[in-house]
Amino acid sequence: MNLESHVYISKLVYNETIKIFPIHINRKLFRAGNVLSDYSPLVWTHPHYFTVSWDFFERYVDHVCRLGTEEDAIEPDLVLSFQMGIICHYITDFFCRAHIGSGIGRKREHLQYEDFLDNYRNSIKGRLSKTDWLSDFEPCEETRDILSTLKANIEYYRDLPASPERDITMAIDNCVKVMVSIISIRLKQAVRQDLFQLHRHPQLNYELPNFSMNELFEVVMNKNYSPILAAIRIDLT
Repeated sequence: MNLESHVYISKLVYNETIKIFPIHINRKLFRAGNVLSDYSPLVWTHPHYFTVSWDFFERYVDHVCRLGTEEDAIEPDLVLSFQMGIICHYITDFFCRAHIGSGIGRKREHLQYEDFLDNYRNSIKGRLSKTDWLSDFEPCEETRDILSTLKANIEYYRDLPASPERDITMAIDNCVKVMVSIISIRLKQAVRQDLFQLHRHPQLNYELPNFSMNELFEVVMNKNYSPILAAIRIDLT
């Protein structure tokens, strides 16, 4: 997609994500990750085509889903904001008909389609902004779930006839859900790591109760795990 499309989608995805993300995402760096991906070495080393760079994308998402320190899950993370922007850029291009092959092809036609797509996006922006992109959505529990769901959606999209509306809506839908799932996974990692460090409980893969992300954030921020312990009924004394 072109610059204007990436900027618009970054704004919409950011606004949707912060509705349920209690941690401050740096808006400027998230947008920068979305935009600068087209002006970085990634354009040549890992071009934004599903058939070329899916393996790189998988590794990158796996890396971003892993906590470096427990503070990463609760403090404003500038690097994470930029990384999530890069991921959003790749997803957006994976759902763009001009990127369905393995290269740019005829540059003029490629750019013309992206301009046409942005004009179409602008014509429906009111409807896009009113859509509830997270209705009945449950975040993925593991990184592999994010990737398998996204890959299935991309392959489904690639089998369908060309449609500018499908390009825009599927790009936004998948971006929002991947962003929220990454955040959820990182928060749950922080809970499990804290339970292990504070109580030396060996099980790090037990199922956590169905708390909202705001509730999980409060648990990690305040180091008050009694609601979690009561819900999973683990005696850590």
